[in-house]
Amino acid sequence: MNATNGENKVRLAPGMTVRQYNILRQLGVGGMGEVFLAHDTRLDRQVALKTLTEKSAADPEFRRRFITEARAAARVTHPNLCAVYAIEELNDLVFLSIEYITGKTLKELFHGAGLTSLRLKDILLQVCDGLQAAHDHGIIHRDIKPSNIMIDDHGRVRIMDFGLSSEHTTSGMLIGTVQYMSPEHVRALPMDHRADIFSLGIVMYELIGGRVPFKKADQMATLYAIVHDDPEPLPASEWWPVIRRAMEKDPDDRYGSMNEMADDIRVIGSDESVVEPQDVTRSLYAPPEAVGGSVTSRSSRSQRRAHDKSVAVFPFRSIGPGEEHDYFADGITEEIIVKLSKIKSLKVASRTAVFRFKGTEFDFMEVAAKLGVKSFLEGSVRVLDRHIRVTATLCSADDGFQIWSSEYDREMSDILTLQSEIAQEIAQALNLQISGAEEQTIARVRTHNVEAYDNYLRGKFHLKERSRKSLELAIQHFTDAIALDPDFVSAL
Repeated sequence: MNATNGENKVRLAPGMTVRQYNILRQLGVGGMGEVFLAHDTRLDRQVALKTLTEKSAADPEFRRRFITEARAAARVTHPNLCAVYAIEELNDLVFLSIEYITGKTLKELFHGAGLTSLRLKDILLQVCDGLQAAHDHGIIHRDIKPSNIMIDDHGRVRIMDFGLSSEHTTSGMLIGTVQYMSPEHVRALPMDHRADIFSLGIVMYELIGGRVPFKKADQMATLYAIVHDDPEPLPASEWWPVIRRAMEKDPDDRYGSMNEMADDIRVIGSDESVVEPQDVTRSLYAPPEAVGGSVTSRSSRSQRRAHDKSVAVFPFRSIGPGEEHDYFADGITEEIIVKLSKIKSLKVASRTAVFRFKGTEFDFMEVAAKLGVKSFLEGSVRVLDRHIRVTATLCSADDGFQIWSSEYDREMSDILTLQSEIAQEIAQALNLQISGAEEQTIARVRTHNVEAYDNYLRGKFHLKERSRKSLELAIQHFTDAIALDPDFVSAL
């Protein structure tokens, strides 16, 4: 070592020698620290040295977590992961010696010559394989984004920056790239491997849609959108069902593993055509009034190839005076969508896609064709004091004929299990094979307290209106829900 900056403060710079590393040049700089190309004289090879910033290294908890995760990453060997060779500490200096990889990032590759559908599929499957290997060792990346996915000179995917992805410092500073964060990351909740699944869903959305789904004018608005907003659908893309499931707000509603996500990616058709980002501002899911007042055209351009086992659950109608129970009908619809989405063999249109048609006149079969589904569910809800009546009808999108129909007259206390019952009967009507684990997941209820659930639904209903008054009402209902059932995580 031949350079310092003050007592015991070592800083890397080109021309320096630190231990066995001759530092050649700077490769990059970011919020976490600097990256240098160096020659490891002991093993006679080029390596990349990644340092922590002085501020990060001075945070004892962050420094400890960084070292712990870097050691864990060094124990994982996989062809799609960038290898961590060593972690070095010298006075206040902390840096990693990692594999030096030449190539292009996924961001550079996509915005350069473009990618064929076949190549994109191959890249994403390699990303899934690499992340699965990391997750199998208990390592979460927490900062998956196109610039952290490198395609080396041999065409192999290499996931970068493990060990630089601890989520928070002791001062509460959020670490990571905001527009790729998961809702639980934003809310400082405990995170597991499903946070990486959410982030990879955002990466896929950006590649197909041409932009990240939640980026707003400022950071606070972006953070709010990640937690509360549904992404704009990508209706013309066969990738959309995979992307939608990966970006579910509740981790329990996402893929359970990267392997599971990879299984769905493998069945997507692929060819040598170049992937062109969609213009998501002109969605085929636009409400009827946005395209002339009614939906009548059945042109092949507006229709999508439907998956054999697929369904759209349209907003249930609230029957009764005024709009007093609209929130309840919306809640039942959303819960059925969530429960059906847990069935791996069934493709389910997203909530955003179907709720665009709420309160409008439209042709169910025409819209089902646009959504690319083979069947659709519509129904109604009537609430009378502590009694509820729900009707549900499942129809074929090809001919409009009824597949299944049922009417339920129940006490309000039964609503928590009724939604699971409807979802299970729909699965039976569609002749779906449901695993024991899927059946248990469908039967799971968010809370056993009906009053807490009612407050939760009211809170979600008011939250969508976005006015100051509605936001205050939403907060109050969520607070009441938690007071009634402190374990009701969905209302947090």
